[in-house]
Amino acid sequence: MTRRGRFHLVGAVAALLVVSCGGEDGSTAAPTCDAPLAVDQDSQSVKVDTRGADENALQLRECWGADAALSGARQAVLAYTAPGVGQTRTRIDVEAVTGMDAVLAIRRGGCSAPTEARCYDLGQTGSITIPTMGGETLHVLVTGRATDTPGTVDSGEVRVTFLPEPASAPRLDSAYVEVFQGRMFAELTGQDADGDVMGALFRWMDASGDVIALDALTADERDLVTFDADERGSTSFETTATALDYTALETADVRAAEIVLLDELGNESAPERVEVVRPMEVHYQDSCDSPGEVPPFRRCARQLVCREGTCQAPTEIEAACAAATPVEIPTPTTETTAVRDEGELVPGAGVIHGLGACERAPGLERMYRVVVPEGRFDLIARTDVNGRGEGYMEDDLIYFRRDCLDPGSQPAEGGCIDSGPRSRLELLDAEPGTYTVFVEDFDGVDAGDVYPYVLELALRPVLASGAACDPEGLRNRCAGGPCSAGETCP
Repeated sequence: MTRRGRFHLVGAVAALLVVSCGGEDGSTAAPTCDAPLAVDQDSQSVKVDTRGADENALQLRECWGADAALSGARQAVLAYTAPGVGQTRTRIDVEAVTGMDAVLAIRRGGCSAPTEARCYDLGQTGSITIPTMGGETLHVLVTGRATDTPGTVDSGEVRVTFLPEPASAPRLDSAYVEVFQGRMFAELTGQDADGDVMGALFRWMDASGDVIALDALTADERDLVTFDADERGSTSFETTATALDYTALETADVRAAEIVLLDELGNESAPERVEVVRPMEVHYQDSCDSPGEVPPFRRCARQLVCREGTCQAPTEIEAACAAATPVEIPTPTTETTAVRDEGELVPGAGVIHGLGACERAPGLERMYRVVVPEGRFDLIARTDVNGRGEGYMEDDLIYFRRDCLDPGSQPAEGGCIDSGPRSRLELLDAEPGTYTVFVEDFDGVDAGDVYPYVLELALRPVLASGAACDPEGLRNRCAGGPCSAGETCP
């Protein structure tokens, strides 16, 4: 499914009879807006010849745009009144008898000044199905273009057949709804004889069954989640959907959802009320429930998958972590040690994302693996050490992970920085062990471009009381507070 909108609902084929009008010699004029050919239940198939029509009768901008050479193509006008009452649907078949490509302009709310106008290029033979209301009159303007000469209009004989069809409501057989990490996940199964289900409507409720208005929805409006194009057209379906931007459902006391299927004519299935499942978020190497298990009370956090009952990193993240560039920083004694690497950020989508300010960066990351030795040290990373500034790297960010595979291992303090083209990230009193350092551009790299950078990785010693220290805190740092004026650690 595709997120998202709002919805507020307001409010047997007859025997075919062939009627001809228009003539190549002009002896019979083609019908016009002022005198259209009426098509009703008793005359469902007509043949018109646009060669008997006047040029430039109407400017069909819905078909040809502003191209004056095309917009005045010869046309014949049919006034089709849909039979029955209420919502219906009508299939329109066309056959261009004389070899041109048939084009139909369908206008609602009037012929010369319609309230809605759409165009359909149907080739030498083709069909469309459109929603109609019983008793509604549509003006169908028949015109054409040359098959072999692009950009050229044509005229000739066209047979147009109107086939009204009954409309049926879809049926919702089962539904499962889950809200987790700002996403709404739904599994829906159902039937639809017409094959025109276009989405589902959700009404959110609290534990008492009272409607909860979310995202400015009023009490009589429902949340519309539309199906993707490849999910439409089936008479029997089972669809799994994930829709984004549902954080409000997590903050509100949403406990249930009333769901109906909606087809393209506005017909609805009978409502189905289901409990909204709110899983527990679990983390790296925690036990989890695999997708499809009901109820899935334990879902893995972002950037993790449930595999063999345990939250693990996806295989693409495992591969990226294994390919991180190893960097060896000399172990310092009393002064900072550092190494530098000149690299390039290239276009592409990243597979790993940081937390906090670093979460939404979509770009392809560069990764380094460093070891903090036993002792007491700060881990420092900074970019643009050559001071090239803007144009050198657009908007870089840096973040650390204690375990490359675990998104939750990014330190809460000193784990991420996003400060433009000159970033400096300090992780104070870094625990001994292996860290992964990530460098990205916040917005990603534009196609065909390359962003060079210089990254410096450093270990700064943390000194005990009485040790000689650097007042600026660059060569070292005092454990007990700022370096004194006497350049001795307190």
